[in-house]
Amino acid sequence: MVLAVLGIVVQTVAPAFVRWRQARRLEAAAEELVLFAVGLRMAAAAAGASRGIAIDSRAGEIVWTPVADGDGDGLRRADLRAGRDIALGPERNVSRNYPGVVAGLPPGVRTPTGGTPPPDGVAFGRGDLLSLSADGTATSGSLYLRNQFGDAVAIRVYGATARFSLWRRRHADGVWQRRW
Repeated sequence: MVLAVLGIVVQTVAPAFVRWRQARRLEAAAEELVLFAVGLRMAAAAAGASRGIAIDSRAGEIVWTPVADGDGDGLRRADLRAGRDIALGPERNVSRNYPGVVAGLPPGVRTPTGGTPPPDGVAFGRGDLLSLSADGTATSGSLYLRNQFGDAVAIRVYGATARFSLWRRRHADGVWQRRW
């Protein structure tokens, strides 16, 4: 009898736990990137040179690399490829570090402002490069992440102030809420 009751409880609670864990992974992935970017913003001010994050979407996975302006003309993809701007560390694969988290929004979901999301989930300038300058500005843009349950987050960067906001959308209610 106890085993039967325990089995029923597990069947009831397990799906809710899996959904909670996936929602938490989604928010943790977004928070990690924002906290790292805030640190880079402070490093840019201290060094007097731009720092940033090169963001790539590869087959739905988000990969980002911290980078520094090595030649004084700001961060550029061409300079990264040529070695003039340099990586500050290894690339970080969000989808590998947070299983179940992928790039983009669920099909049919609009951005928090009602716009159409970029196909790859990344929209930072022309080169998907979040640049944080020494004077306290940044590249305006957004990064969208989702999980298999239809939950999503949006990281928004406001260029003139280099401030970040995090938006969350739970599939259950379908409403974007600003977290911070």
